[in-house]
Amino acid sequence: MHIAYGVPLALPFLAWSMPRLARDWRPAIRLAAMLAAGAVCVAPAVSWLALAREAWSTPAVPTARGPMVWFGPPGTPEMLARVAALPPEDGVFFYPTMALAPMLTGREDATPYDTYQPGYTRPSEYRAACRAAIRGAAWVVVDRNFTDPALIRRSFPAVRDAAPPETMALEHVLDTAYDLAARDGKLELRQRRVGVDEAVCDGIAGK
Repeated sequence: MHIAYGVPLALPFLAWSMPRLARDWRPAIRLAAMLAAGAVCVAPAVSWLALAREAWSTPAVPTARGPMVWFGPPGTPEMLARVAALPPEDGVFFYPTMALAPMLTGREDATPYDTYQPGYTRPSEYRAACRAAIRGAAWVVVDRNFTDPALIRRSFPAVRDAAPPETMALEHVLDTAYDLAARDGKLELRQRRVGVDEAVCDGIAGK
């Protein structure tokens, strides 16, 4: 998926280079190459037009950064509105992979990382995030779409363990130290319990 997003960035350079690359080609080969390039662009163009049509016909929802059209997993606009309406002095922890949520809600993430991925995030980073959350996050937003080990295995087949101990330990802390306040789709808003301290993070061990 990430490669697919990046590949089109090479097209302007390729177009700029083609006159030099094709300088000595015969006219028939040039025509064949042009037709092949056009054929390759048909499927992406159809897909893009379908997305553009859906975006154009979907009502925009307000965010801290202006109107946004959303046609992803249900519940996201409602959760963004909930987070934006929280008391401004309350910190928020977005878990596990919600890199755009701080920008769209106008709320800074209370932890030092924006991605928590088995096989990528180190145990020490899970532990540091846990402590930062307990210190500074009165609320946590959990995206259950990306805490499912089966989905992680499908998305990242090379991951050896989709539910390592450090991941399970942090999620246990979030489930026990924060009470469920609201649910929109598979997104949960949880509020920290009174009296919880950083000792709950001691079970997240490792380097």
